[in-house]
Amino acid sequence: MERRGILISAIGFVTGAATLVLSLWCTYIAFVGGTMPLIGIETKGSVGFGLVWLFLIDPLVVTVCYWVSILLASAVLLPLLGIQRLTEGRTTSSPSQSTSVSGSKGPAQSKPTPALLTRWAPDPLSRRHSLRYWDGSKWTDHVSDNGVQSTDPLPRWAPDPLSRHSLRYWDGSKWTDHVSDNGVQSTDPISGA
Repeated sequence: MERRGILISAIGFVTGAATLVLSLWCTYIAFVGGTMPLIGIETKGSVGFGLVWLFLIDPLVVTVCYWVSILLASAVLLPLLGIQRLTEGRTTSSPSQSTSVSGSKGPAQSKPTPALLTRWAPDPLSRRHSLRYWDGSKWTDHVSDNGVQSTDPLPRWAPDPLSRHSLRYWDGSKWTDHVSDNGVQSTDPISGA
């Protein structure tokens, strides 16, 4: 079993055992009376309160403890211990390297981005595709439809492919007449000489 699985199992066992002890102790106190552990509620105890605790309150306490342990394990402990890929062994994959509109390679990263932050998600930008890839800091040009990956460049200023200006605006489907040189915007028709 890999390190991630062992850690999650250990956290699950410890929090599960602690929740069980807390749950049984509180249920006992609800029936016989006393001070609830950790909660500090003082009760005289009764069958009615014990049944309410057993069937209504106790399930809520167990559910809260469960979610706290899951959030603690995934959001705090795993990244601190350097365990970053929760999607290992699944079919999700990062986009392959491909040439973008500006001629540079696809999502090159200087350091690995944790898989908790990278993912394929429903395309929030163009809505023309099923999925778009989030690289951990921004949406990329990489899209997927029915499991087929491709690129769909996002609207942006990019180096002028005609080399007449510093930048030309790509609207997501075609180059526009909008250009920029040293931060000054103007227009220059694509078909112009």
